[in-house]
Amino acid sequence: MADGNETPSTDKENGHTLSVDLENKIKEVNLNQNSDTSADESIEHKLTQTDHLNKNATNSGKSTLAAQLLKLYPRAMHICQDIYFWEPGNENLEFVPEVNHNNWEKLSAMDMNRMMADIKAWIQKQESGGDNSLPSLLIIEGILIFNHKELTTLFDKKYFLKLDFDTCRKRRLQRTYNPSDPPGYFEKIVWPMYLSNLSDIQQQDDIVFFTCDEKTELSDLLEKMSTDIQNLHPALEIKQSIKHSRQQE
Repeated sequence: MADGNETPSTDKENGHTLSVDLENKIKEVNLNQNSDTSADESIEHKLTQTDHLNKNATNSGKSTLAAQLLKLYPRAMHICQDIYFWEPGNENLEFVPEVNHNNWEKLSAMDMNRMMADIKAWIQKQESGGDNSLPSLLIIEGILIFNHKELTTLFDKKYFLKLDFDTCRKRRLQRTYNPSDPPGYFEKIVWPMYLSNLSDIQQQDDIVFFTCDEKTELSDLLEKMSTDIQNLHPALEIKQSIKHSRQQE
């Protein structure tokens, strides 16, 4: 899931981006550590012997979707952009005096060189046959995965989950962040940055945008993504169909 507004969070259920890759390359990446309440989220996936899914608005449900995909695909691996946020006090962080807080809603707030190195290492391992010849899936989620020029070219399938202002703000208020959001951070930093980051990826015509609200059934999005993955790589091992999974619930 690619919006771009989130702060380091202790609740890992709300990432911002998601990607899937099922062949010998990776074409989707997105996960966030600091973005859990942005307005949109995205997911991307690609088939080779890997698959990726990523990017979404903060608190859009991308982390939940990633977790469900991991249950469906036993050979899936998950990378979340959230774990690449710089530690508070890092010189790369931009301090905003108006809110007395760092801006966690931009790429410079993350160690993207390390994230790209981890992704490329995974791709290289797949291409070398180091993890046997069976198709595997890489799920990547985050709020800014589609805003990274190199990363966004690695996805075969991209999904972005969008939220409106009120839904996004409501969900963010229900989350716990470390460091916590100061008064006015959402209105002055999170939402404006989300709109700006979203605008920057509008020219990417390979992104599938989903508009989500309180009535959105994530199971419907999961079914759409799973169908896309299987169409990209029919040989990918799956534990059970989405419909069968629903019947068990």
